[in-house]
Amino acid sequence: MIYVIHPDYQHYKSFVFDSELVRKALGSETQFHFSRSPKQYSANWKSFDIKFESLGSSKKASMPDVMVRNGRLFLTTAAHDIL
Repeated sequence: MIYVIHPDYQHYKSFVFDSELVRKALGSETQFHFSRSPKQYSANWKSFDIKFESLGSSKKASMPDVMVRNGRLFLTTAAHDIL
């Protein structure tokens, strides 16, 4: 069986990050936040911060334990520990 995870922007926050910081960390030509195809970044990886904000109309959106956006999977520490 195949499962698909769809983000629920009305009830949960979504990650956002500064494109300039991403390009500074991964190179000026990176399309990290647009490209959905797998690419290995480990050789050049430099950490950068992301934050979670409400993208939907609800201002009471909660922090998700699992978030998928642009082909990237983000887990809270609790979700990671369960897996």
